Amino acid sequence: MGNSLAKTNPSETLAALEDIETLHGTVQPETVVEVARDPNHVLHKHFDWDDTSAGDKYRLQQARALITNYKITVTYDHPSGGVRRVTIPAMVQPVKEAGYVSVEVAMTDTTQRAQVVAMYKTRFRNLSDRVTAFDEFENVRLAIDEL
Repeated sequence: MGNSLAKTNPSETLAALEDIETLHGTVQPETVVEVARDPNHVLHKHFDWDDTSAGDKYRLQQARALITNYKITVTYDHPSGGVRRVTIPAMVQPVKEAGYVSVEVAMTDTTQRAQVVAMYKTRFRNLSDRVTAFDEFENVRLAIDEL
């Protein structure tokens, strides 16, 4: 089974994670896995317990990390004056579930560039939603809302 969030009750899952926090002070991935080993525990069905398929999934996760780990430094003329250097991912995934492409390819292809811009706008908006409760980020949230 494994990773079948559709077949779980979100309230039960959250309660189980909160129980772990209460017992251990924090929620650590290692503790979640240990608790979830019990086939009768609500968290058990969130994991793939078949070592062969779980190993393959882990290797895919490692490959994604390998692809996204590499960065390049870009130098550009900043609109407010001066030259700026920024470090950005060397590879991007313009469309979820599609392959990765080099940032150079994504930025020179009109369609892929638009997809990357849309992806980052979505990420900014999602981040904005996550920090709504913090007044310190209000100016940032307002700027993101204008995108």
